Amino acid sequence: MRSQRDRIYFQAFRRLMVGIAVIVLVGVFLLWRIDSDRVDHLRFALIDSLVPAIEFSLEPGQWLQRGVGVLRDVGTAQQNAEELNIARRELARLRQLVRELQHENSSLKKLVDLVDVPDAASISAKVLADTSSPFSHSMLISVGSENRVEPGWPVTDGDGIVGRIADVSRTVARVILLTDPSSRIPIKILPSGTRGLAVGDHTAQPQVQLLERVGRANPGDRVLTTGEGGVFPPNYLVGTLAINRDGRVRVLPSADLRDLIYLKVVRYHPQDFESTEPRLVTGSGR
Repeated sequence: MRSQRDRIYFQAFRRLMVGIAVIVLVGVFLLWRIDSDRVDHLRFALIDSLVPAIEFSLEPGQWLQRGVGVLRDVGTAQQNAEELNIARRELARLRQLVRELQHENSSLKKLVDLVDVPDAASISAKVLADTSSPFSHSMLISVGSENRVEPGWPVTDGDGIVGRIADVSRTVARVILLTDPSSRIPIKILPSGTRGLAVGDHTAQPQVQLLERVGRANPGDRVLTTGEGGVFPPNYLVGTLAINRDGRVRVLPSADLRDLIYLKVVRYHPQDFESTEPRLVTGSGR
């Protein structure tokens, strides 16, 4: 009984609200259709009173729209940042690759432009590994007995003497560097013509042991091989002269022994050593 009465009240209320809405709409329609100054003033007054309320009701939606736009911009910025980081890493990789190719190309050009001793052929080889230890300075290269490489042959990088072949297997050879303690290279210092030996002593600059006091040795003078003993060809560049504060004479190698990639093995057959060795002179040669 009560539910039926509530239903009747609800239907009556709904009819009342529908009637009011119809009357309001009809009134608004008539208000907008009547052409009169007073009605115009009334319309404008009504609009002025409703606009703030409408704007206030629209603000939450505008805030929500701005928030969505900010989130969208943040997402786009993060995506652009990730793409930029990927492009930056790729650019760095390509730059490093270009540097490596330039260095490799420069090494190959040096080997091609190197002037060999007459009638001395050569073999290009790649450095496989640095086998240096606290007691020796050496490396492995990618040529061996199958390339007819023989122990004792000199090795250069295009800038200067690197060392000589010590041991040979079928596909690999071991190079003793000029900084190794067992290395002895007969040299001459130009332009003075002073002769001596470049002796490895575990340092980056082999020590020079002078065999004669001829002329005056100055820092920066060129140091070349003499060809004496038949191990190294004559007139190959070894480096430049350097004199320490304590007066010790050393050779700054022309070859960059820390960054070797390609080398050239010179087919140079050693001759018999002289039976008498020149007398060793100590000092700076000044």
